[in-house]
Amino acid sequence: MRFKPIYEELSEILKDQAKFFKIDVLLVDENRNLAHDRGVRSVPTLEVFYRGRVIGSIVGYHHLEKVYETIKNFLSKKDEYVGPSTSLSSV
Repeated sequence: MRFKPIYEELSEILKDQAKFFKIDVLLVDENRNLAHDRGVRSVPTLEVFYRGRVIGSIVGYHHLEKVYETIKNFLSKKDEYVGPSTSLSSV
């Protein structure tokens, strides 16, 4: 719960650049299984996706400024991680 205000503020700050989704991994088995499959071992874990691929993750509680700067850094280097886009029909 300590991360909730940071998450909400980030989603507002970055609303024109990113979509935010929350998954409560403690709520139901399906969510726990998803977390396990993704390798999430700590809460909170924030994964940053670009074109369907993870370009970075932030694990644990950090102050808003640190999380924001880290996300901006991931996004500034996004093309280094994923290369050219691939159409869904060829996947």
